[in-house]
Amino acid sequence: MITDYLSDGNRSNVFGNSNGDITPGVSGTQPSFYVEGQLVKIPYYTGVTAGSWDDSATGSATRPEDYMIAKIKGVTKISDTGVNLETEIVRKG
Repeated sequence: MITDYLSDGNRSNVFGNSNGDITPGVSGTQPSFYVEGQLVKIPYYTGVTAGSWDDSATGSATRPEDYMIAKIKGVTKISDTGVNLETEIVRKG
C-alpha cells in the first residue's frame, strides 16, 4: 500500500475535490496507520485490464464495481514509502 496522505501536516488528496498535489508514494506518505486486526475496504472493478484503472487527477476516474472487506493479519514495511498488508478477505462484494 502507498498513500496520497502526508503524515506531516495531516494533508491528503480528496477524491473529486483536490488538485492532486500529493503524489502517491512520495517521501512522507508511507502509511503508518494500519494495525493488525483492522478492517480495510478495498474497491474492485472487474471490467478493466491490469494496470489501466486510473483514478489520478490527470485521468478519468473509474467507479468501483463493489468493495471487499479484508482483515489485516500483518503489516510489513517494504520501502520508505510503502507497506505490504497481509490480509484475509472477510467479505467479497
